[in-house]
Amino acid sequence: MKKISIDTIKHTNRSCDIIVNNVGRCEDVLNKICEAFGCFFDGEELFLGLYKIDGFYLKNKEKEIYANDIESYFKSRGLFCPLLEYDTSHKHKNEFVVCKAPNDIITYKMLHKVFKYHLETIVFSPKNIVWNEFVESYKNYNKGVTRSYVLNGYTDFLLSYIDSGDFVVSFDSNNYDAQIILNKVKKIIEM
Repeated sequence: MKKISIDTIKHTNRSCDIIVNNVGRCEDVLNKICEAFGCFFDGEELFLGLYKIDGFYLKNKEKEIYANDIESYFKSRGLFCPLLEYDTSHKHKNEFVVCKAPNDIITYKMLHKVFKYHLETIVFSPKNIVWNEFVESYKNYNKGVTRSYVLNGYTDFLLSYIDSGDFVVSFDSNNYDAQIILNKVKKIIEM
C-alpha cells in the first residue's frame, strides 16, 4: 500500500495547491478529512461538482446503494443536477453532476460516499458566484477551469478529491499563507 504524503505546489498565477497523496487507500485519513471540511468553509451552503462514476473500491450492490443515497441526499437537502456532455463525435459522454447542500456536518458525512463513488469531486463554499454561473462553468471542467474559482474570488478554498485517491486544497497565495494552510492540513490528518 502506498504511503500518504503531502506536497505543496505553487502555480505562477497565484494559485497554490496542498496535495495529500493516496488518501483513497487510507480510510481513517479520508474520514478525518471529511469531518474537518468545516474549517475551510464559512458560508451557509456548499457547491459540489462531481465528475464520472468510479466506485473502484465498491462492490456492485454498494455502487447502487451509494448512487441512490447520494442522489436522495442532495435532492432532499439542496439540489442534484446531472449534466451530460458528449464529445464532438457523440460517441463518448462525460458524466457531470452538480449539487448544492447546506454547509453542515450532515453534508460532510455524505462526502465520504461521494468521494468513494465519483472519480473526481470539487467542493467549495460560494462567495461571488451564483448557482447558474457555477452550473455553466462546471460544464468546462475538463478544460481545467476549477482553479479559476479561487483566482476569480468565487471562493476562498476549493477542495478537490481527484482520481479516487488524492485530496487537494487550492487557494490564492496572495490571500493565504501556504505554510499556515499546510500546517492546518497536517493537523487534520494527524487528529
